[in-house]
Amino acid sequence: MREILETGKSTSKIISKFMKTHNLKLDDVRFEVIEEGSRGFLNLFGQKPTTIKFLLPNSSNKLQEFTENLLEKMDIKYSEININSRKDTYFISIKGVDNPGFLIGKEGKMLDSFQYILNQMINKFEKRKNTVKVDVDGYRKRKKTATNTAKKTSRKIQKSAR
Repeated sequence: MREILETGKSTSKIISKFMKTHNLKLDDVRFEVIEEGSRGFLNLFGQKPTTIKFLLPNSSNKLQEFTENLLEKMDIKYSEININSRKDTYFISIKGVDNPGFLIGKEGKMLDSFQYILNQMINKFEKRKNTVKVDVDGYRKRKKTATNTAKKTSRKIQKSAR
């Protein structure tokens, strides 16, 4: 959970401004009033602002939850989902899929579509450009290895002319 402190004149104005700024609904955020403000003497002396602590869900948790829901709706059984992040890139590894061929699709098209949906979700959630890379049972790694082997073989054939 990310914590953000906001101050202002009234509780309702702070909450509505925060929700509008971060494009959130009331269900998406939790908050706690740290210090209730006061008007002070004659609204001139001793004024104190209201301070509110907002708790935002972590992107990795939101991404995990969305991935699980999407797989459940697609009726795909799996054993584990791992999410790692580096800078603005999230790496999702789905392991133990019962029918990986279905989730991968022909030439990886289904997996690319699945990845696209997750990219759209996280970019809308975070309001900044992120990248999500999804792999199912090591498919992308195997595909990359096979492609590199084919390129090396092709270069050897071109060099030797046989």
